[in-house]
Amino acid sequence: MTRYYIFSNPGSKEKYTEVSEQRFINEVINSKTRYYISFNYVLLECSREEFKADQAEKDRSRYISQLSTGVYPTFFSFDEDMDQFEDLCDNEDDDAYEQAAVALFWKYVSTLSKDKQLVLMRIRMMREQIPRHRKHAEVITKKR
Repeated sequence: MTRYYIFSNPGSKEKYTEVSEQRFINEVINSKTRYYISFNYVLLECSREEFKADQAEKDRSRYISQLSTGVYPTFFSFDEDMDQFEDLCDNEDDDAYEQAAVALFWKYVSTLSKDKQLVLMRIRMMREQIPRHRKHAEVITKKR
């Protein structure tokens, strides 16, 4: 059974007074200016500073327990690191778009001078050596 404690009235010998659940909810939990700390089966009214310190300690404990279970927070930039993830979606619209983009590329290349074609071909060949994922490389090689 959970017990609830609020600050005693000024002049009282005791710092806390035990109250009913309903009174605690009405006076402390529903208030925007009063704070409490939970100790499993005890809810104790506290100051804002004590509340913030308790929340910081709980966050720290949660972080340490995640580290001990092998769950590590990971931070990466989508712009730099997305190439390492393989595209697992087999979407026909993506394939059609990719094929149309490759066809448009070759149509554009055919309108350029021979020197510019050679430069673009070299760039394309260098890119194919390190494809983003297997499907991307297959579409490019099929169009040649």
